[in-house]
Amino acid sequence: MSLKTLKVYEKRAGCSKVKFGWNPQSVQWYLESEQNTSFYRKTVEELHPFIHDCKTLLDIGCGIGSFAVEFAKKGYSVTAIDKSSLAVESLMEKARLMNLSNLKVINKSFEEFIFDNNYDIVFISYMMGLVNDNNIIDFLKIANKRLVIVLPFSKIKNDFSINELYTELGVDLKNLEQFNYASMLNILNKRNYKYIIKKVSAEFGQPFDNIDEAVNFIYHYFKLPVERSDDVREWLNRKTTYKNGKLFLPNLRESMMIII
Repeated sequence: MSLKTLKVYEKRAGCSKVKFGWNPQSVQWYLESEQNTSFYRKTVEELHPFIHDCKTLLDIGCGIGSFAVEFAKKGYSVTAIDKSSLAVESLMEKARLMNLSNLKVINKSFEEFIFDNNYDIVFISYMMGLVNDNNIIDFLKIANKRLVIVLPFSKIKNDFSINELYTELGVDLKNLEQFNYASMLNILNKRNYKYIIKKVSAEFGQPFDNIDEAVNFIYHYFKLPVERSDDVREWLNRKTTYKNGKLFLPNLRESMMIII
């Protein structure tokens, strides 16, 4: 184990809920996954028949903008907002290099954003902390035609088969519980909203240069016991394959699109 890897472990003792935040490393991981997998492209393709009559789209919590770019490439006029300046800078550079003049990027949170216009589509993907009873009302106020919410299919997070690793390590699966599409449907049903649901399964795995990077990836996103790092490494050795000359951790992501 390298000193750099060990230092990453030392910062993450104990076990708790899954966490997420943008930093230069996570931006790079997402960019590499975007380039090597089909999740974003396939999701937009599956959604297109439901929104083909729309022209403008607001992507709330766009992150590095993988969905925003796919929508812009299909000709939609896209406004993408996110509170992370790091993620927004990455998206702005991508839009510049691709000459996407129909993609406007704004560094603001949903709460800070001033809605001067409505949009044909309001799109939200995997922003589980943002989709609640009160916000749904606000989203619908600015959606002329469709509110589209993409959420995990499973109540227990199983990206990268991480639930199997937790079971092997004896870590409580409650730490992987997440807000999923069924939780959202409960909210919509209480308000008698009409909706369409469509399941999408697509590869969203992660390439790595080496096994040390793969271990760092797991410890970056999941708070697992430091003392079990050798077991994490052994599990990764079993799970990873090779793709395009790089180590690859497969991940068949199952999502549910909710179209309101």
